[in-house]
Formats: sequence, C-alpha cells, structure tokens
Amino acid sequence: MSGQEDMVLKTMWIKRDYAWDDPPELLVAWDEYAVEINPDGFRKHCDYELEALGSDREKATVRYVDIHVFRKTIEDAFEPAKVRHLFAEDVTDR
Repeated sequence: MSGQEDMVLKTMWIKRDYAWDDPPELLVAWDEYAVEINPDGFRKHCDYELEALGSDREKATVRYVDIHVFRKTIEDAFEPAKVRHLFAEDVTDR
C-alpha cells in the first residue's frame, strides 16, 4: 500500500449571509465509507445540525463538499511524534 490513495471526506458547510466576510463553517464531516454504509445517518446528522442553527438557518447558505486527502495524511496523525534537535547537524560539525 503506497499510502497515496485518496480518502474522501463528505462534508457540509454553511456561510452565514450576514457575515459573508467570515470563513465558511464546517458542520458535518464523515468519511466516504461511513456514508456508504449509513447514508441515512449522514443525512440525519446534516438535518440535525441545520435544525440546531435555529433562526440562523434562514440566513445561511449550505454547501456539500467532497474533500480528497491522501490516506497517508490521516494515517500519519496516528504515528508517534518524531523529535529531532533543530541544530543536530550544526553541533556535530563544530
């Protein structure tokens, strides 16, 4: 496994109409596999988050975005941290 295969994250974002200069807000993110095995769960989660906006729901634009990331990017987050002295090469040369 090369680790360069794409993983797809299914996401739902909103942009509040009254705060157009603010960045979009991520409300829901599921990996593609989870959505495939439980599409109703993803839709219900999205509906729940939209309902939780209350009156702001009418003042928000909603977008669904598929985000592709390298599988290795996610897997590396679970690797132990690697610590390297910043000046290691310089110290041995002096």
